[in-house]
Amino acid sequence: MPQQLQEFSIPIPEGVRYLSEIDLFQEKGLPSNCLFDKGKTGCGGTTIALAPEQGDYVIAVPFIALILNKTRDNAKILGVYGEVTEAQIKAYHESHEVRKYLVTYESLERLMETVDVTSFKLLVDEYHILFTQYGTVDRLFRKKGAQKVLRNYHRFAEYCFMSATPLEDDFILEEVKELPKVTACWEDVDPVTVQSVLCDDVHATVCAAIRRFLTGEIDGNAYFFVNSVERIKFYIEKVGLTEENTRALYSLSNKTNIGIERSDINSEPKKINFLTSAAFEGVDLFDEDGMIFIVSDSQSPHKIIDISTSFMQISGRIRNALRYKDLVVHFYNKTRYSEDVTYEDYKKACEDEIAQCQEDAEAINGLRDGLRARLEIQGGNGYLSKNEENRFECDANLLKVDLYQFKLTRLLYSSSRSLHEAYSQRDFNITQLFSKKKFDIVEESEKRMTFREKVLFLKGMRVGIPEKYGYEDPEWHEKEYEKWEKVEEILRHETMIKKAIYLPQIGYDGIERLNYNPQEVQRKIIQIEPMNDAKKIAVVLKEQGLEERFYSNAELKKVIQDAYDYLAVGAKAKASDILKFYRVKGDKNQQVRKNGKRVKGYIVVRRRTDL
Repeated sequence: MPQQLQEFSIPIPEGVRYLSEIDLFQEKGLPSNCLFDKGKTGCGGTTIALAPEQGDYVIAVPFIALILNKTRDNAKILGVYGEVTEAQIKAYHESHEVRKYLVTYESLERLMETVDVTSFKLLVDEYHILFTQYGTVDRLFRKKGAQKVLRNYHRFAEYCFMSATPLEDDFILEEVKELPKVTACWEDVDPVTVQSVLCDDVHATVCAAIRRFLTGEIDGNAYFFVNSVERIKFYIEKVGLTEENTRALYSLSNKTNIGIERSDINSEPKKINFLTSAAFEGVDLFDEDGMIFIVSDSQSPHKIIDISTSFMQISGRIRNALRYKDLVVHFYNKTRYSEDVTYEDYKKACEDEIAQCQEDAEAINGLRDGLRARLEIQGGNGYLSKNEENRFECDANLLKVDLYQFKLTRLLYSSSRSLHEAYSQRDFNITQLFSKKKFDIVEESEKRMTFREKVLFLKGMRVGIPEKYGYEDPEWHEKEYEKWEKVEEILRHETMIKKAIYLPQIGYDGIERLNYNPQEVQRKIIQIEPMNDAKKIAVVLKEQGLEERFYSNAELKKVIQDAYDYLAVGAKAKASDILKFYRVKGDKNQQVRKNGKRVKGYIVVRRRTDL
């Protein structure tokens, strides 16, 4: 296919269901050395790469579930992931004339080190996930996996980055942003209808919907796509679900005990089915009675479902659905958003951060080797890091991640209108198929533990108290297994509590003296931890809740002076001091009309990362 074109379209005639039905794909295979938008899910893109006539292929996928889904009962394909040995890889390589490897992103380099695959073609399937998981809470692991693909793809004879849900230009990773774009344009695309449900409490609404399926009030089987194993565990416990009526599909690497056994991707459907992104991205599900529910908790950015990527993937996931064909029910809640800061404002602030970061990297790399080797970068600058050559570099891809998160948390879910506009842009139909009352009935709100309750719970479990039969004792640990899981959850998410407990200057007694006030505990930690004044002030300002919006000079003076006084900096605050700690719109004082008056101040956009 022509490589000189930056954008190239392939028309798919009416009546065609699979790419393999088109002569061009039969003869040439998948387009090479490009970003390929296959146009819709379930159209057989991976099937083309697996065809024997296409020769040796490595197909890189994001999750083990995809490998298990494609390799079931197929000895002609070898799946390569964590538990597969080098001996198995070599034995397969030597015993097959045509080799087809399905490999996770993380295992690609291991395959390349075991056998010579440089004459192979490479298909990077669901390539949008290289980006969407680049900056998640599991950032380090996923980032490394993505980088293994990005630094090796050009070593193959041909390569193709394929997805049914291509990314917007702002979010295409730096290493592939210049590749040509090829798009399959389908005449026949099944319309998807969205039942959009704004919830006061998303999780209580999910529980209410589950009960309606269990009682038969709603016919069929429910498929809840929720990007959190902990939430799945909560639903199971809250409703009292069992293995007889429920299955859960999530990452094999996640060891959370959710109360029922983890299900296999090829297992039989049940009345209630839970799936995380590790299970729903790229796999084929079959259930004629399946109804799809997408759960978006906008209070947790990594649990939000983007309309342009994951939402599109999910909507076509049940291949043979009949009763609820082409229907998606979307449970969501709204985020706070200030119109003072636009997407372009935030993008400009991020670009300024990148420019500063690149200057810093050049300056550090210009130092003599011994001095540079001793230099340590303080936490907080998420863009600057050391590469494999032990030199500092600026990761501009993280700018794209921040933009993406801003779009999701500040724009997309800020109102029903913005969400409905996103549906329309992706050609979803919006309907009121069910009355809002059908689902949005909060029978039981989740009881969340307060800060005080969490601390006292950990104290009762003797976390950090080295006494006999305490937290560190295996026998006691085994007896209190369920409570221990709660301990793990709190320590994983409440890093401030964990720090305070283990800091000898604070501990449980110190938290009690601070009246279990999380803000005061955080400030005490800031005072104790080794950071420069600017860094400490920035952390205090963050804890005071500065948001992306306009602040008058008077407001900024007060909040900054409070931070100075608390930390005993001994300085008098000026409104312009905000420039030391935050990026602002226009980098200068502005006038905004408030309540009929002209007020001077700054539009705060985002924290600086170069402190």
